[in-house]
Amino acid sequence: METTPSSSPVIEKKLTRKVHTWKTNFNNKMACDWVVHIDLAPTAPPQRAWMDETVIEIRTEDQSHPSIERKLDDMLILELQQINDYLSYPSHGMGAISLINHFYVEYPERMNPKTKIAVYFYKPVYDTQQIDQIYKTA
Repeated sequence: METTPSSSPVIEKKLTRKVHTWKTNFNNKMACDWVVHIDLAPTAPPQRAWMDETVIEIRTEDQSHPSIERKLDDMLILELQQINDYLSYPSHGMGAISLINHFYVEYPERMNPKTKIAVYFYKPVYDTQQIDQIYKTA
C-alpha cells in the first residue's frame, strides 16, 4: 500500500476484464457514457462485488462502433411481457412491442411472455486520476 502526500492510503484494486459482444450498436448507445441495454437475463445475476471489480469491454459483431469499456452499474430483471417504452427506447431506439418482436426473431426458441429479460445499466470507467481531476475542477 502506498500513501499520498496527505498520508491517506491508496488502495489499488486489480480489476477483472470481460468481453461482451452485441449484434450491433442499436440506437447509437455506445457513443454515450451511460448505456442501457436489454437482453436475455443471466442464469444468476452478478454480485455487487463482481460489478464493482469488473470492467466490461463491449464490442459489436458488425463493427458498427469501436469497442467501449464500461462497468455494470445495475441490472433489472423482468419478464419479457413487462418491457415498456421507457426501457426499450434508450436501449434499442424502438418501442416495447417492436423490441419484443425483435427478440422473438432473434431468439425464437427461447421467447415467451415469461422469458426473463435483463435491463443492464452501464456506467463509465473512471480511474482515480480522472476522479481527482473532476473534483478539483468542480
